[in-house]
Amino acid sequence: MAIVALVLLIACANIANMLLARGVARSREVAVRMALGASRARIVTQLLTESALLAFLGAALGIALAWKAGALLLRLATPGPSLVPIDVTPDLPVLLFALLITVLTALLFGIVPALRTTRLESRGGLAPSLKDGRGSAPASTRNTLARGLIIGQIALSILLLATAGLFLRSLSNLNNVDPGFDKKNVLIFYLDEYAANLPQDARLVQLQQQIEARVQAIPAVRAAAFSMFTFNAGVWSAPITMQGVPQTQENSQDSLFNVVGPGFFSTFNLPLVSGRNFNAQDTEKSHPVAIINQTMERRFFPSGSAVGHYFGRGLDPADSSEYEVIGVVKDAKYSSLSEGAEMAAYHPYSQAVQYFSNFSVRYTGDPAPVITAVRNAITQVNPQIVVSNVSTLAESVDGSIATQKLIAQLSAFFGALAVFLACIGIYGLLSYSVLRRTNEIGIRLALGAQTGTLLWMVLRESLLLLTIGLALGVPIALTSTGILRKLLYQLSPTDPWTFAASIAIVAAMTVLAAWLPARRAAKVDPMVALRCD
Repeated sequence: MAIVALVLLIACANIANMLLARGVARSREVAVRMALGASRARIVTQLLTESALLAFLGAALGIALAWKAGALLLRLATPGPSLVPIDVTPDLPVLLFALLITVLTALLFGIVPALRTTRLESRGGLAPSLKDGRGSAPASTRNTLARGLIIGQIALSILLLATAGLFLRSLSNLNNVDPGFDKKNVLIFYLDEYAANLPQDARLVQLQQQIEARVQAIPAVRAAAFSMFTFNAGVWSAPITMQGVPQTQENSQDSLFNVVGPGFFSTFNLPLVSGRNFNAQDTEKSHPVAIINQTMERRFFPSGSAVGHYFGRGLDPADSSEYEVIGVVKDAKYSSLSEGAEMAAYHPYSQAVQYFSNFSVRYTGDPAPVITAVRNAITQVNPQIVVSNVSTLAESVDGSIATQKLIAQLSAFFGALAVFLACIGIYGLLSYSVLRRTNEIGIRLALGAQTGTLLWMVLRESLLLLTIGLALGVPIALTSTGILRKLLYQLSPTDPWTFAASIAIVAAMTVLAAWLPARRAAKVDPMVALRCD
């Protein structure tokens, strides 16, 4: 909303500049109206009505676009093929809000140009305006307010572009994070095992083992396993106590837990670093076992192996022999790509009997026939089990940064829009300046002025505005982006490369916007310019 408000300010500054320029051009018209008896209040009302008409036309177009842009917004926010089931069609409160903003902007950015246009007394009364011609009127670029609006646009453009750059670089950092597992070619089936109506005992374990075996027999399937959680699908954490290791501030951190099948690590390509995998000997009657990750091993055994040691959930030392560590697996990301190193432990589902909704399958080739074959295999084992949905592990990983992706895309769009609007403002201001100074340019050309001199005469105005805008905008941006610190991943809110790129883009676009009217001024025919009134 802050970004949108800043873009709205830039757009309104452009409208205000346009109205100021029109006010200068209509000085004679306003003077005639006032000479014929029109009051200043009536003329101000007329000018405000014109600015309100522009505002309402823009609001109508914006609402029409918003009506169709909702699906696009949801598409940006949804990594998978199915859109988020949210209705974003503008409703009555949204329309009233848009109407209120429209009225406020029309009044706020229309009243000042209207008052300046009708303030003829400060310019010597009506007579000078009645005699004024286009060539003798003061250039709009010399108007302090107009130049101030352009400077403000440049400053805000730097802020918006720097913000967009920070979000894009942060998103790039997240995309380059190694999750610790291979997200490619993994399907996640969401099952309703409760429909099988089996008690939570050995029969449920046998059912899960039968489904895994039947699915793994499919030619295109490389591995398959049940699990309590997959990436970004929830977490279960609790404090742990390692047997023989004193509790300290450093090692009292909670650990994440998961309950998985023996094929889980093969399905996710999580290699065992030491020890063994779960096997048929790990049953309800055997001593509970667990496989931990490298972070947990380093935390408690920085110079040795954790295999063969025991730990327990909770802080009671009496429970520290609850689970035996039989293996150590590679570290991975569990709930988000931005998380730090987390301790994690895995338990076999044969010793923690429960229903599961996640069934992961690693495959090769085309996923469509694999999905059909897996569905059929599950139905053959137990036709009561329903597959409610199928997604990919890659979609889960992408979905974990969907918010960051949406923010980066929208901020990039609005940042580019802000620079574009600022360039339009500069182009319009200088174009009007050239038009107002056509007679002057003709005289300079007739007296032998060179093309380069005329180019510099027009360009130096924009370069001065650019310099002042950067001088104001960069410190403001450096101060303001500090509030983004918690939203950025492994990136400083004052990243020098981002700010350098933002300054370069704004400067290049400003010079380009100023070059076009400057080039046109240098090519003016002196005879035409001298006859211009």
